[in-house]
Amino acid sequence: MPYLHSIDVVNFRDFRNRTFRFAPGLNVIHGANASGKSSLIAALKFGLTGSDPDAHGNVALSFQDGETVLNLRRMKRRNGEEAYSIDEDVVPKREYEEELMRMGINAIHLPIMIHTGLGWERVDQFPAKVSKTIEKLESRAGEISTQMKLVRRQLRNSPSSSRRAKELNDNLEELTQERKVLFDTRTLPNFNRRMQEFYGMLVGDPVQAVALRSEGRRTGLSGVELNIDHGPRGRGFVSEMSKTEKTRAAMSFAMALCEATTSRLAVFDDVDEVDPNGFRRYMDGLEGCATRLQVLVTSRHGGFANMAPNSIVL
Repeated sequence: MPYLHSIDVVNFRDFRNRTFRFAPGLNVIHGANASGKSSLIAALKFGLTGSDPDAHGNVALSFQDGETVLNLRRMKRRNGEEAYSIDEDVVPKREYEEELMRMGINAIHLPIMIHTGLGWERVDQFPAKVSKTIEKLESRAGEISTQMKLVRRQLRNSPSSSRRAKELNDNLEELTQERKVLFDTRTLPNFNRRMQEFYGMLVGDPVQAVALRSEGRRTGLSGVELNIDHGPRGRGFVSEMSKTEKTRAAMSFAMALCEATTSRLAVFDDVDEVDPNGFRRYMDGLEGCATRLQVLVTSRHGGFANMAPNSIVL
């Protein structure tokens, strides 16, 4: 299975010329504040997705599959000019992205860039974003989204009062309802089941569980919101969770995403607010994820680096 073997970073953010090497499975990137962890993850995102329009520099990604090594390089100047290469041969951006997808890395799907110190309060404010993330894991949901885009495009070209426009609006409503049913009856329950199992493991109590609900009971927004079962204290919303509970809930969410995805690379960024006594449980969960895909973790805590099979100290 292909895995990210190394990143060469030249003139990107804090790095003038640095090389970082990784191993299959679990990799922990450890360093204090301002040590370069965020810059390294930004370089990875730059090389994989080009998601930051203001970023510029030279990033080379080396992937290894058995004895075969594949080198991909993305360069962007300050004036916005871009260049892509595969094994030093200049290629168009489309071919570069297709090569990444061939190796199991989809710029839309993954790498999963999860900030595990998530301000989970934002889930209540923007539940639709979380909803769409989980929906992408269901292939039929992707098909429905494609059909909906096509219908909307046709609607823009049809007079609003025409019979054709009415038919398209009815079609759009049917697709919207089908997606909601799919999410509520198949995707969300399956996802919740695994997330709850991970959360129970992280807190050391299988009775406690978290759940994403498809309706915002307090916010009135469509999408999902996070609930946690406090046992005797009853069920509360994310805003009522402690900092430790929020971090563990975010971690269980990320681990469930990793298990559900078909991608081969995931990144857990800023795994910092961790109870020192809980490192072993967190590490067990991370190593479980890393049995089926490559996982990169960044953290200020040395406990992760001391336990990890492969560590990078910045």
